[in-house]
Amino acid sequence: MHRWCRVEHCGNRTKTPYGVYCGKHDSAMRDHGDPEQQGITKGQLKPYVEMIQDKRSRHPDNKAWVMMEAKWNSLVNRCQEPLASLPYMNVYNRMGMKEIRKVGIHVEPSKVVDTILAMYLIEYLEGQRFKSDQAFRFQLVRRVRGLTTLNSKSWPDKNGGKPKIAYDKLPPKASKVIATLINESLGPAGVTIAKIVKEDDEKERQERLDYFNALEGLR
Repeated sequence: MHRWCRVEHCGNRTKTPYGVYCGKHDSAMRDHGDPEQQGITKGQLKPYVEMIQDKRSRHPDNKAWVMMEAKWNSLVNRCQEPLASLPYMNVYNRMGMKEIRKVGIHVEPSKVVDTILAMYLIEYLEGQRFKSDQAFRFQLVRRVRGLTTLNSKSWPDKNGGKPKIAYDKLPPKASKVIATLINESLGPAGVTIAKIVKEDDEKERQERLDYFNALEGLR
């Protein structure tokens, strides 16, 4: 006998007799890392990518950008070595490393780094968007994988709108592998940049406030 879905206020039966979620929330758990997590879209992330790019444009000669891209390239290379030399490997480790390698081959390092930093920025500024740390990590993986069309299929919209796009799904354990590797490589940089951007934004707001207060003092 099927039980009730564990998600509060859902009211649907579980997908399987021994499961804890209905079909909808079970799928969200697998794809997004939490039964109630919604996917972060490319459009939602765009303003945060632009904030990172603005920081790049203000400090183009700062060697931190080169160093972060080098860390990404190093991760890609580290994933290639065991894939080539170890015929027997945990299937999820292999899948995760293949995905990182795929992105590394087909996407510019700067674009990958900016996307990763933007994800840490949105998490830092709008943490309420993520139901848990795991949910954030799954969204991080989705947005990095979304940088290449090799992970998606598209087909025309029957009503003549934008083409429909569906991304190939990964097993949750493979997503965890990718998230762990990215976090180990660029997680500290992501957190640091997020703090700097927030501090700069607060400083600019205070400067504008001081300016208008000074103008008011002219009355």
